[in-house]
Amino acid sequence: MRPAGTAGVLGARAAAGDDPGEPDLGGLDEPAAAVSFDPEPPERWRPMCGTYRSHNPWEMAIVVGTCGGSPTAIHWGDAWPLEPLADGTFRMGAQEWSPERLRFDTPLEGRFMRAWHGATAFHRPI
Repeated sequence: MRPAGTAGVLGARAAAGDDPGEPDLGGLDEPAAAVSFDPEPPERWRPMCGTYRSHNPWEMAIVVGTCGGSPTAIHWGDAWPLEPLADGTFRMGAQEWSPERLRFDTPLEGRFMRAWHGATAFHRPI
């Protein structure tokens, strides 16, 4: 019987006395959305573009970039257009009634280090 998946392969290596190494978990925290980010975001949005990770296992990552020059967030495999609001937050989604908000704070060297989605903090790796 052959072990299935990454966990099975790593377990089989460990059982055989081999060093299983570190698993590649890069693709597990954020499903891909059907959008392509601009290769070079406009200067206005550059400070907030990047990947933000959370310690909350139910809210693992938000990726922010621009599509066609407009800010966009990818969260749980969905692309959310970000609409800037007067209070400095962003409405997630094109519908005016959407309660989803994203805000950025803790600037460091020209980029934001933290994003808030509701009450959940997401941090950008240094």
